[in-house]
Amino acid sequence: MIVYLITGIGGTGKSAVAHALIEQGFYAKDTDTIPGLARWEDVHTHKPVELEDISFVDYTKVSWNWNKKSLRENLHTNNTLFLCGSASNQSDFYNLFTKVFVLDVTPENQAHRLAIRRSKYGKSPAMITRLIQDQAELLQSSLAQGAIKIDNNSVLNKTIDEILSHVNND
Repeated sequence: MIVYLITGIGGTGKSAVAHALIEQGFYAKDTDTIPGLARWEDVHTHKPVELEDISFVDYTKVSWNWNKKSLRENLHTNNTLFLCGSASNQSDFYNLFTKVFVLDVTPENQAHRLAIRRSKYGKSPAMITRLIQDQAELLQSSLAQGAIKIDNNSVLNKTIDEILSHVNND
């Protein structure tokens, strides 16, 4: 079983990478589209919570967590899988992946992508600032855990080529 995680905070291009991989004939999943995989949880009780407004999320109160059982079920495949997504607890699962790729974008590109996205998530100016900070922290912590940095500031095909250059030997 060969499974790669492609991660980054909102606005780094995970969904676009997933769609591009699918268009090129690879087996890829956007974690936001997998029913039962992730949910908002109270950070203290870990019980599910509903958010009325996702334009600004207070991560001191809630977290976006993957369900361990659902994640494991989605990783079992005979195909090489590219799982594209992020969660507050994702580093707990890095050992399940053949390699972890973390998308890197400039703060300006991330802010622009968040501003033009269809989703309401991350639309408030305060949330955009928060997500840019979170991206810098995720990049640093993921690299410290062995992730591979992928520049996603340019054309999408270049990003895909860079990812594939790291998987051809697996």
